Amino acid sequence: MRLDDETLEKVDKQVRKLKEKNEQHFDILFSRYVCGLDYRQAVKRAGISSRTYDGQLALAEYFVEGALIGAEIKIFV
Repeated sequence: MRLDDETLEKVDKQVRKLKEKNEQHFDILFSRYVCGLDYRQAVKRAGISSRTYDGQLALAEYFVEGALIGAEIKIFV
């Protein structure tokens, strides 16, 4: 998937909001996608159970995906 500059700016803004609102969610996304840790390493770094990690990762991803959905909705309006 290719994203235009405007959409990338929205994602960046959403990630910054995530860091302000919930640092744990930000750290989970950062370790998984920026640092490129595998699943076990990311869970260990987060210091939580794998089940809790899965839930927290999903919530963090949904938070950021909101920026992408918002960008798509704007296109259709």
